[in-house]
Amino acid sequence: MLDKTKNTFIIIDFDGTMVKRKVNGEVVPSIISILRSEGHLSEEYTKRAYELEAKYRPIEDSHDISYEDKFRAMEEWWDRHLDLLIKGGLHLDHIRKAANSNKLVLR
Repeated sequence: MLDKTKNTFIIIDFDGTMVKRKVNGEVVPSIISILRSEGHLSEEYTKRAYELEAKYRPIEDSHDISYEDKFRAMEEWWDRHLDLLIKGGLHLDHIRKAANSNKLVLR
């Protein structure tokens, strides 16, 4: 039987699922934030990831957008970001380095 999972990665921390969002009132980065801000992938990935955040973060934080519209936008953000991760050459070593960042605070 072939092992088809060698290149499959599951990142469950896109939105801070595994890390605390804030500690002592300060925002704690997620794995995705660390991949982006610490330059673990290409400059093009970093640039485009920040562009996506600038577009979608206000939607995520808005109290004036319906749940349905917000949900649709968050799915779109995830799909576009996932495509960036794939095109950016995400590898297990990138995830390991980001996960070992001293900036993470696990729940």
